[in-house]
Amino acid sequence: MQHLYLRANKLSGPIPQGLSSADMLELGMDNNQLSGHLPEDLCHGGKLQYLSVSHNRLTGPIPIDLRTCSSLIRASFDFNQFTGDISNSFGVYPSLDYLDISHNNFHGRLSQNWSKCKNLTALGMGYNNISGCIPPEFGNSTWLQRLDLSSNNLVGEIPKELGNMKAMLYFSLKENNLSGAIPQELGSLHSLLALDLSTNRLNGPISRYIGEWGQIYYLNLSNNKLCGKIPSEIGKLGQLTTLDFSWNSLTKEIPAEIQSLVNLATLNLSHNRLSGSIPNAFGKLHSGIDVNLSYNELVGPVPTSFPIFMNSSIQVFQGNPASDVISKELDWLKRVNIVRAVANGLACMHHDCSPPIIHRDISGANILLDSDYEAHISDFGTSKLLKLDSSNWTAVAGTYGYIAPELAYTMVATEKCDVYSFGVVALEVIMGKHPGDLITFLPTLSADYLLPANVGDIRIPPPPSSQVEKVVESVLILARACLNSNPQERPTMLHVSNILSVEGELWIDISR
Repeated sequence: MQHLYLRANKLSGPIPQGLSSADMLELGMDNNQLSGHLPEDLCHGGKLQYLSVSHNRLTGPIPIDLRTCSSLIRASFDFNQFTGDISNSFGVYPSLDYLDISHNNFHGRLSQNWSKCKNLTALGMGYNNISGCIPPEFGNSTWLQRLDLSSNNLVGEIPKELGNMKAMLYFSLKENNLSGAIPQELGSLHSLLALDLSTNRLNGPISRYIGEWGQIYYLNLSNNKLCGKIPSEIGKLGQLTTLDFSWNSLTKEIPAEIQSLVNLATLNLSHNRLSGSIPNAFGKLHSGIDVNLSYNELVGPVPTSFPIFMNSSIQVFQGNPASDVISKELDWLKRVNIVRAVANGLACMHHDCSPPIIHRDISGANILLDSDYEAHISDFGTSKLLKLDSSNWTAVAGTYGYIAPELAYTMVATEKCDVYSFGVVALEVIMGKHPGDLITFLPTLSADYLLPANVGDIRIPPPPSSQVEKVVESVLILARACLNSNPQERPTMLHVSNILSVEGELWIDISR
């Protein structure tokens, strides 16, 4: 027997010794529930070319006969619990084209031998415990097209020799402890389609060489210590769909050349020190882009009429001096209107749909405002149909700071989880920021404390009349009820919606 495929079944237990014959060429056992160690004789005939045992529960080291299996062309060990020192768990494979050992428990340092695998085009080693530096010899892998070393414990600088990997298409070093500047030599990777260097300790400026990556569609340099300005050459990356420079120390103005990124779907420049006004070039970008400019030093008016900002969330400009302009435009009645619109939307989902729909990720980022500041609930990617005759067990979904506390110990999703998240959003709209620790202290605070003067957004004048103040107080009281730690004591969204509708009639008279 030369070919054996048992993939995508429910096989369990260890792989039996002797399963692989001396003539075995291809063995596929991925996507099962296999456990234990790999047998020592998988390549005893010296002919095995294809081996896939990924997505199982296999443990232990890589057998010696696989370390010396020079016939291997493709091998997948990913998503298991294999262990061992990566420096001596594998050998030199002259014919190897593809190897994936990601999502295991390998440790040790990267070997120089990988550059001796002259036909290797894809190497996945992410999500292990690999340490030490990246060997400069990796740069000799000029045929390598995919390299993933993400989520390890790699240190030191990115070797400049990696700029010799001219065939590279997909390159990820994210979530390590790499430091130093991004080497200019990476500008030679002209075929690059995706680059992720996020969550390291890289510093220095973003060099102008990025303009050489004319084919790239995904670029993530977030969560580093990069400084200086965003180079104007960013406008040459016309194929970009995702650009993330967030959580760095970038300064100066956002370059006008950003208008050339006509294929963008995600733009995140938040948590930097970008200054100046929002360039008119943003007016050339289309609507539907997930944009985040929060927590910078941007000033001046916010061009809400630009298509890119149509239906943006209330958090897009948060933490900027420019956001003060929006805050002043969002007077108390507009804020209550936002809260009321969210309540109406959730009431419809919970009480008018059959079966009911729970959103599971109500947060400030998922409340979009149109040009008239009308609120709309967005992002139904985690929503769930509520099965009334089921336990509704679920994995935790949602945004930190908005998730109902009972999900941590019950794992049961109900409409009361949305009610809690709504309470956080309601406070956030009135306060102009996430309520943070105030949520914890709410049970100990008297009802008299929940007044606009105590918790309202200080960037706008106090409510202009006692009637307006009464409406805002109603929102705060409802928010407190929604944040009750006991889900059974929280109001329904229908109840909240009805109360706000009554208050809305009062405020319509006020606004006339």
